[in-house]
Amino acid sequence: MAYDKAKWHFDAADFPKGIEIEQGGVHIAFFYRWMLESNFAGENLMDDMAEEVQSVREGNHSALDLLFEFNDGVLLAEDFDAAGAAFADQYYEGNTMFADKYSSYLADYGTLTLEYLVGVEESDYGIIYSDENYQKVKEIIDQRYQEFLQFEATS
Repeated sequence: MAYDKAKWHFDAADFPKGIEIEQGGVHIAFFYRWMLESNFAGENLMDDMAEEVQSVREGNHSALDLLFEFNDGVLLAEDFDAAGAAFADQYYEGNTMFADKYSSYLADYGTLTLEYLVGVEESDYGIIYSDENYQKVKEIIDQRYQEFLQFEATS
């Protein structure tokens, strides 16, 4: 199952002209990086790309590049282990009991104060893929993951 595809975004009518198509996957890559750094990579992903995943974890490879080079900009449930997929199912998707109680990833992402490409400040597609921006995204995902663990324990 695909949670998200960069193509859905860079083919959208509101995607700004003149920017790289990878900008349609920045939000996906932030989530993907968090999942990889949090050790939620699935068995198939580790079988196929263990070195690349480790390189992302160590900060030597961009999760945005990995997402496009190996996944064609697609965030897939099968890239994650059962625990990671359970979290993504509840948080990345917007219409879930968890998201109704706390928030969804895209709703949270839209509230963050992040750095933008010059001239594209009015669009979420202008958000720069950077470590500074990632740290802000990571902070909210970390918080939501802790809430998710509590949610799961009481459900």
